[in-house]
Amino acid sequence: MMTAPWQLISFVFALTLLFNPVLKAGQESAEAEAPIRLKKLVIFGDSLADTGNTRTLTRYFQGGVPRPDFFDHLFHFGWNRLPLKLFVGEIPPKHYYQGRFSNGPVSSELVAPMLGLDPEDGGQFVNLAFGGSWSLSGKNFLSSLYQLQDDEAWDVSGVLEHLSKGFSKWFIPSAQEVVRWYLDEHPVLEPDTMYVLFSGSNDYQNGYWQPEAVVSAQVDILEQLIDHGAKHIAWGTLPDITITPCFIGANTYPFKVQIERHNRMANNERIRLQQENPDIQLIFADGYSAFRLFFDNADSFGFTEKSKACTNVNVNGCPSGDGGPSIQGGLLESSYLGEPFKVCDHPEQYFFWDSIHPTTRVYEHVASYLCVMAGMSGYWTDCRLPADFDRPRAERLLHLLETHKLPSGVIPSRADIKRLLNI
Repeated sequence: MMTAPWQLISFVFALTLLFNPVLKAGQESAEAEAPIRLKKLVIFGDSLADTGNTRTLTRYFQGGVPRPDFFDHLFHFGWNRLPLKLFVGEIPPKHYYQGRFSNGPVSSELVAPMLGLDPEDGGQFVNLAFGGSWSLSGKNFLSSLYQLQDDEAWDVSGVLEHLSKGFSKWFIPSAQEVVRWYLDEHPVLEPDTMYVLFSGSNDYQNGYWQPEAVVSAQVDILEQLIDHGAKHIAWGTLPDITITPCFIGANTYPFKVQIERHNRMANNERIRLQQENPDIQLIFADGYSAFRLFFDNADSFGFTEKSKACTNVNVNGCPSGDGGPSIQGGLLESSYLGEPFKVCDHPEQYFFWDSIHPTTRVYEHVASYLCVMAGMSGYWTDCRLPADFDRPRAERLLHLLETHKLPSGVIPSRADIKRLLNI
């Protein structure tokens, strides 16, 4: 039977056949310098990275927990005086895992130990991702109402629907707002910390179809981090949300077009940022391709169901809802008065937990991919196989990639892989 290190080598070798990480001069050499050791990860993003911030916020609105530390800095409009609990319950619902938008840990916390960091230690891991967060601030969402005027079906109901889709925009801070607050608190950033930005899907899912503005906001965030002293940054492309149950039976074309435009512009900005900041280590992960690889070959990764979600929970902004409970909750929502929460018998076999969020097993694969990207970019890593990813599955994946003759980028030797992954 294949030993764990060689399972890992096979798995990583398969991934590198498809993914071409951006390497700086000199990192290709087997005689590379000593791996970079990070001392901290700081995460900015949305529900794909949130480890409980939105749950803490909504619990506070419900009166269930004390005022969060970040509240006074991010909220200046008396939200605690409004009857938000009528419209907003605990997000995500209590059936989710410890405030994650999934049934277990997410990739942001799973990858931390692979980089030698403890996700339970606030001095090594800071998560400021908020489920429901946009890249853009509220004023950008308001300006998007003007887009409806070009729609032949524009009317009052259209405006109300647009506002309801962006309801969370009014009480969940955007990535722009969170980063602005963080920099106010930490005007001089630590040079041995990696700052991770993963945001943008909510902007498009909720009807803000201006990739130029979204990418510009993200680049502005990255440039602010650099200006304040950041030396290590992770960014990347957005996943294709149109393959989720959220979009089954819906017209996915306009969403797909915006995401692809976003990713092209983000890649161009990545090139510019690297050229203008040669002293910055920038990991640019191709989330779009990685997610498609896992989804299109779900059976090779151990998933038997990818078209249906494990739960019947609907996410705001989904064009195809099945009448199940809303993730938003609240006394006026169906999660309290309508159809009860339902969960499948074998979550480990499902690709999606709800109508748009992956299960924790998907996050395990994503964490392994992110670890590989970090290792190939010169960082110290201790990458680990996802749960139950045994020898037969590794061999099937290798055969799959070789049979389809997918384009290869930088393909390290086995010796390089062992060195990069500290095996």
